[in-house]
Amino acid sequence: EADPEWPEWMRVMVKALSTKRADVVIDTAEATTIIEIKRRAGLSAVGQLLGYEALMFKERGGAKPVELMVLCEYIEPDMAEVFEYYKIGVVVMGELSR
Repeated sequence: EADPEWPEWMRVMVKALSTKRADVVIDTAEATTIIEIKRRAGLSAVGQLLGYEALMFKERGGAKPVELMVLCEYIEPDMAEVFEYYKIGVVVMGELSR
């Protein structure tokens, strides 16, 4: 967190650089979709998505449903069940550009 005695431009920069951000957020009137883009979809994607969902709830409350999704090249072994358990959509796209 930025020191209140720092110049305004520095406090703004610290906030911008330290804010946690999902890869993609799609906000419609009906729902918000949070998307993580990963080469391989594993536990890190689950943790990030659940964390972003919690932070969004803290910021916005439960005004509308939040959908979670991961876009990836492939899913790590045994992870399909974990994504299903947490109701996280998975889209396997094959090789993602680097």
